[in-house]
Amino acid sequence: MYQKIKFFTCLLAVALLLTGCSCENKKATEETKKNEKPTTEETTKVLEDTKVEELKISGFNITFKDGISTVVATVTNESKETINLTSLSLLLYDKDHKLIVETAGNVGETIKPGESKQFNTLITEDVRNTEKVEYKIIK
Repeated sequence: MYQKIKFFTCLLAVALLLTGCSCENKKATEETKKNEKPTTEETTKVLEDTKVEELKISGFNITFKDGISTVVATVTNESKETINLTSLSLLLYDKDHKLIVETAGNVGETIKPGESKQFNTLITEDVRNTEKVEYKIIK
């Protein structure tokens, strides 16, 4: 009987030591989480304006929040004629000229002379490392 009590006492002591250690680890984990930036933080990257054929593309920026990149730009028809668009595609490249992603966007079917329309597309990855953008315009 005495050996059983001694065994359970030792078992209880070991359990208490392990529980105490895990509490300290939990506190350290909580402190680490307090110091981390939340994933909902919004960050933006802006690229230079450019011209593709008769279209000026300006205000190009990438905003990343909650795991989604939002790409926004303004497309302006600088010609004297209405431009009919079938599609507008973006090819995003990193600093090593590697293609990150190709995405399509919509600015409507027509852009009148002097008219500006906003291009907006969502990408389910972080593309803030974009350094260069190429455009494909299909009329």
